[in-house]
Amino acid sequence: MCCCPLRLEIWDASACLRYAVVEDYFLFQPDDVIGDPLAPQVIHTNSLVLREIPLGFGWNWLSFNLDFPNPEINAALSSLSSPQNDLMKGQNAFSIYFNGGGWLGTLNTLENTTMYIYRANLADTLQTLGNVIDPATTPIPVVTGWNWIGYIPNYSLPVNEALSSLSAQTGDIIKSQISFAQYINPTFGWIGNLKYMAPPNGYQIKLTAPGTLIYPPLSSNMNGGGGPDQISNSRGGPDEPPATNFWTVDPTQFEHSMTLIGMLKVNEVNATTATMELGAFVNGEVRGSGQAVYIAPLQSYLFFMTMYANTSGEQVRYKLFDSSNGSVQDLTELMYFSPDLHQGSIDVPVPFTLTSTGTIEATEVQSFDIQPNPFHTETLFRFGLKQAQEVRLSVSDVSGKTVARVKVNAQEGLNSLVWKGQSDTGTLLAPGVYFVRLQTETGSVVRKVVLQ
Repeated sequence: MCCCPLRLEIWDASACLRYAVVEDYFLFQPDDVIGDPLAPQVIHTNSLVLREIPLGFGWNWLSFNLDFPNPEINAALSSLSSPQNDLMKGQNAFSIYFNGGGWLGTLNTLENTTMYIYRANLADTLQTLGNVIDPATTPIPVVTGWNWIGYIPNYSLPVNEALSSLSAQTGDIIKSQISFAQYINPTFGWIGNLKYMAPPNGYQIKLTAPGTLIYPPLSSNMNGGGGPDQISNSRGGPDEPPATNFWTVDPTQFEHSMTLIGMLKVNEVNATTATMELGAFVNGEVRGSGQAVYIAPLQSYLFFMTMYANTSGEQVRYKLFDSSNGSVQDLTELMYFSPDLHQGSIDVPVPFTLTSTGTIEATEVQSFDIQPNPFHTETLFRFGLKQAQEVRLSVSDVSGKTVARVKVNAQEGLNSLVWKGQSDTGTLLAPGVYFVRLQTETGSVVRKVVLQ
């Protein structure tokens, strides 16, 4: 009878660590016994922890919380079975796997303090071996703007605990591949549908002020639960929304994401309820969805939604689902996808309106255009309305901050307004990408403009 080789592993439940046995080799033989109580078989390991990271087909956000014996990319990723033409990219470098040549590019070594995005052409499993890292001795420097950060602890942490070493400012953003949170103030901290940080996830954080991130130890009042991106019990409101989303999107199929905090506006007030879900669509394909999240400081609900695309500039439309009556309704808003863009905040969420709430449809303001675009000294906002009304024009930067706004008593038909690339105070804005929102009585339309 043929004997099969066995691979043994050791699990340390007290520390939730898994070790690979590397020095012993056994063959399976029916009814055989290896060792006895007086002379047990000794199992050897080199003390390296074994962890497996599943990689789905498409894009995967991940980080490494083991200290690799050899961090060179070809050694660290050697366990992959089908890496042909896969892509591994960090914030400033990337490499592609070339069959016969290994990983080629500018990303040569893998670090623990940063996250990576891995594009897999076939689903695979990455087995990593390394030493456990002490988060207290592994600080992560962060700068103003976007940072790709790794998650170093061997345990899950609530977002507020995980980021407690940072001097976060109002409006800062932390996001995973599927959810995000925004910093409000020292009293309420980070609020959103990203509740926990956990390995082996990767995260992107946008900060106003630089600092140093040091993950804390697992304290006695935390059990390490929550899991990656867990959002159960996150609403906390008087009524619980559905457990699963009405619309689902596979984020692994998209390279880029942008985030939004919004609300349903009816008669100038927030009409969002626990049973509502906001969906984003590009040419009828769902690109994002977000259930209503209860915001305790406001005692009301808001939508936290992550949207996805592979290219910028795609036109995004929105729908509203209400599980209380099963209705799906179109919303008037129209936006354009921009990677890493964030719009809205807890105190000023993006307002969404039903197309049935007024006489002006969103399609009637699609004629809103900006010429010239790009521009250097000045440009012209032009839009047409079916009836006279007061409208608001606002300009925001790529961080979602409103830098200029004006109210216009618009007439029926064509209207125009000159903008010289200045803020409300008359200061000339820095060159870059900006977003212009035309807000009417019933809806809004957003256009992108480039200041050179």
